[in-house]
Amino acid sequence: MGKPTNISHPLKHRPGTSQRTRIIETLNPDSAPIDGKTLADQLYLISEYARQINYYEFHSSQIEGEYQEIGDWFLFFKNSLPFQLARFGKTSIEDLEDEFNLLTNEMLANP
Repeated sequence: MGKPTNISHPLKHRPGTSQRTRIIETLNPDSAPIDGKTLADQLYLISEYARQINYYEFHSSQIEGEYQEIGDWFLFFKNSLPFQLARFGKTSIEDLEDEFNLLTNEMLANP
């Protein structure tokens, strides 16, 4: 019978990766959002969509009688700071400057 040795198995102390550490980063749901929009993009989209949704408010007064007032939800989002910052972030400085120059030229041409 052979003499036992203290040689360990070659695969016993080999550094490997477990199944938990082999997670592929591209499979992480946070690595690729569904539509690729940031939070600012989503807030801007919501505030612009609010212009399309109307509500109807019925009023009754003795002078005017009954009447219906139509409004949209944009005013609800207009004064909210996160929505203001999202709209500000989507504003193009070049477009504002072009519009300003156009209005200035029109005003100077036709005072």
